[in-house]
Amino acid sequence: MRTGERHGRVIAVDRARTAVTLLVVAHHAALAYATFGYLDHRHYLRSTAPIVDPDTWRLLDAVVLVNDSFFMALMFLLSGLFAWPGLRARGARAFLRDRLRRLGLPFGAAVLVLMPLAYYPSFRLAGGAAGFPAYWWHTVTAGPWPGGVAWFLWVLLVFDGVGAGLHAVAPGAVEGLARRVRAGADRPVAAVAILLGVSLAAYLPLAWAFGPDRWVGLGFFACRRAGCCSTPPTSSAAS
Repeated sequence: MRTGERHGRVIAVDRARTAVTLLVVAHHAALAYATFGYLDHRHYLRSTAPIVDPDTWRLLDAVVLVNDSFFMALMFLLSGLFAWPGLRARGARAFLRDRLRRLGLPFGAAVLVLMPLAYYPSFRLAGGAAGFPAYWWHTVTAGPWPGGVAWFLWVLLVFDGVGAGLHAVAPGAVEGLARRVRAGADRPVAAVAILLGVSLAAYLPLAWAFGPDRWVGLGFFACRRAGCCSTPPTSSAAS
C-alpha cells in the first residue's frame, strides 16, 4: 500500500471516529426530549436520561432508535481497527499500559466526577434534598454509584485485554484470520455478506436470550447484554 493511500485511510478513520463521537453526544442530548422519556421519582437512576424535559419532539425518537441500532457497535469497531497493529508494534505490555492511560484514567475521572455531576440534577428533580458534596460522598461510599455513559470505556479496555492475551497465546492464528480478511478486499460484496452472516449468527441468539435492554454489572462496572445505547438503570437510588 502506498504511503499516500495509507495516510488517506487513516484520515478517513479519524473522520469516522469524529462523526460517531458527535452521534453519541447528539444521541444522549436527544434522550432528554424523546416522547418515550420519563423520570422515575422512586429510583431516579432508572430514568431514561438524567434530565427529561416536558417538551418533546417525536422526530427525536427516530434519531435515538436509528442511532441505537449501530453507533456504539461502530465505535467499538473503529477503536479495534488499530489494536492489532499496535500490539505487533509495541507488544502486549506496552499496548496495555497505553490503553490504561487512554481509557482507564478517563473512566476513573468520569465515575468520580462527571457522572455524579450528571446525575445530581436528576437526583434533585426526583425529590433529593442533599447538597452536592453530601450526594457525592453518599454515592462513592454507600452507592449506588453508576458509571453512566462511560461504561463503554471499561468494556473497551476489557476487549483490549482479550486482544493482548490472544497476541501472547496465538498470534499466528489471528494473523491468519487477518490475511483472510484482507483478501476480502478484492471481493467486497462477498466480504460484506460474510460479515453480515457472522454478525447475525453471533447477535440474534444473544438478543433472543437476553433481550435488547437488559444490563448486567456491579456498581459502575455495567454494560448492556444485547445492544448498546443509553444509560444503564440500577435497582436503587441514593438517599
